[in-house]
Amino acid sequence: MRNYLSLIGRIFLSLIFIVHGTMKVMDFEHFWHGLELKGVPLAPMVSIIVVFIELGGGLAILIGFYTRFFTSIMAIYLLGVTLVYYPFWSDTTLFEDFMRNLAIVGGLIIEDYAGAGKNSVDDSHVFDV
Repeated sequence: MRNYLSLIGRIFLSLIFIVHGTMKVMDFEHFWHGLELKGVPLAPMVSIIVVFIELGGGLAILIGFYTRFFTSIMAIYLLGVTLVYYPFWSDTTLFEDFMRNLAIVGGLIIEDYAGAGKNSVDDSHVFDV
């Protein structure tokens, strides 16, 4: 049962990144123009990196591929995004988004600690060298 709960947790945790990464790909020009408007330097390049982190990292977590590596990267990425884009201390309407992202970071940290579990590519030892 524990192995299936780990799989279900990975599915739920990865979905937000997969969905948001896919949305960015589907309207890529709008996404990078939005970053330009926020003053992000090299917005098109940063946009590509963000899509790779969200979509690639989300898919890696979903299948349990190098889970500890990707959950660490995703937690650092999301914490940075949260602190920069959701400064609730200057705009209280952002508090809910800030707290949601902190909860997701917490889930990533727990997954990093626990590992992917039995139902994962990590456990299959396919990529052991």
